[in-house]
Amino acid sequence: STSLMNIYLQRVTDLGETSLIGTVPATQGTYNWTVSRSIFPNNSQFKIWIHNGIIGDMSNPFTINLQPTPTNTPTPKPVACKSGDLNKDGTVNSADRSILLSNFFSTTPTNPRADINRDGIVDITDYSLLVTQYSSSTGPCL
Repeated sequence: STSLMNIYLQRVTDLGETSLIGTVPATQGTYNWTVSRSIFPNNSQFKIWIHNGIIGDMSNPFTINLQPTPTNTPTPKPVACKSGDLNKDGTVNSADRSILLSNFFSTTPTNPRADINRDGIVDITDYSLLVTQYSSSTGPCL
């Protein structure tokens, strides 16, 4: 008669005692057990026991380190910068005001974005547009 071989997965407690988690009939191949993170802490010790009638073999204790399940966090897509965000840092602030003022009354500004309304000169109209957007933010922008 042929005896049936089983493979057992056991948890080993801090006191060295074992408790049965699962059993599968032994055949050639790979065995997978799903271990609940809420029941078994990350540093739990386990043993595998192979039993064939009278013959039994117990592995040395081993630890299963559960890795966090990766999540797909989408990368925020940059949006168009506000017209008053002259340095494209995502916020209309004093840095943008400084760029505009350093180009005031210029028809060839060092930063072309300083001519917010694109009328060919950096003037009070551009400054007014910047002020209406002051402290607003888009986050990362193009």
